[in-house]
Amino acid sequence: MDPQTSANPSSEEAFRIILADAPRLIRKAIELEWTVVRFFVLGTIVATALTAAYLMFVLRNSKAPLKVWESLGGPAIKLFRPWLFAVLLTNANPFSGSIHVRITTLTKGSCSGFLKDQRKIRNPFSSIHAGALVTFAETIGGLAAISTLNIKDRAILISLKIDVCLHTL
Repeated sequence: MDPQTSANPSSEEAFRIILADAPRLIRKAIELEWTVVRFFVLGTIVATALTAAYLMFVLRNSKAPLKVWESLGGPAIKLFRPWLFAVLLTNANPFSGSIHVRITTLTKGSCSGFLKDQRKIRNPFSSIHAGALVTFAETIGGLAAISTLNIKDRAILISLKIDVCLHTL
């Protein structure tokens, strides 16, 4: 056998060698890609959690709900903003936390949110308890009102009127 021929396989033999190694190379490439993807996803989750923890620590005693809401508007945090704001709101007003209010928007003079329907806020007639509705209205209205105040101003609710209409079936 010619030494030059054994050192340089023909193109057909080279193709067979590459074909034989292709599955191993593909497996290695997939393993490497998944490793990179896993590290990226894990890094993103850790960075988001650390940012959320930092914001929760910094904003825990804030008296300006609009500033808190805007601070939670970062790209990674915005997805968790209603939940994070609810935790901070519950810290500031534990009674509102008993009905699990979630704020969806908060701008100067305006606030909207939702009240999660759950068994503990229902009355014996299987409808939302009026007390829960009043707490929800007072929380949303209070946030809207407080968002218009200066940092040194304070407000307190002195009157609230709720009319309940009963329908018989």
